[in-house]
Amino acid sequence: MRTHLLTWLLLAGLALPQALAMPAEDKATTDRATTSAAHQLLRQLKQERDPARAAALREKLQKAWIAAGPISAQVLLKQAESAQAAGLLGTAEELLRLAVRRWPDYAEARFRLAFFLWQTQRPQQALSMLDELLQRQPDHFPALLLRVRLLRALEDNEQALHACRTLLQRFPHWREMQQRCQRLQWRVEQSL
Repeated sequence: MRTHLLTWLLLAGLALPQALAMPAEDKATTDRATTSAAHQLLRQLKQERDPARAAALREKLQKAWIAAGPISAQVLLKQAESAQAAGLLGTAEELLRLAVRRWPDYAEARFRLAFFLWQTQRPQQALSMLDELLQRQPDHFPALLLRVRLLRALEDNEQALHACRTLLQRFPHWREMQQRCQRLQWRVEQSL
């Protein structure tokens, strides 16, 4: 009962950001600008060879992807994060699922739910959520990376290697991932 009451209280907080949301014309312009900036950062990241600059680009890109969602969605994700930090896992999950249902194309909501499912020991559900996200946004490198980690944790080295190679196809200069793929390749060869 307490969890459901808290959920409704958290959801009631969405009214203010929605009421303050910018007009549709301004929002569409902002969304296009955010999407354009994300595409530009993504192009730069795919070409970047310097590890430090690539790390900085990844950080900027993650912020751009978060900003690409509606303000109400961003607030909902913050509320889910707060609920999880307070140990209210059921509430956190409900809020994340609500964000995914309400804004199905908002990649960050799907990623956060997948990450939450992984943290709460539901790797198959997390993989399913990641697959849905990657169908919509195949260059979402946090989802690609989490997919590698999940498959590795499940000791499915062949699939983990395939996922790692997919990530490298999209981001060929990522040295850490090149090394990870090499280690996975070695593990697969040892298991034959």
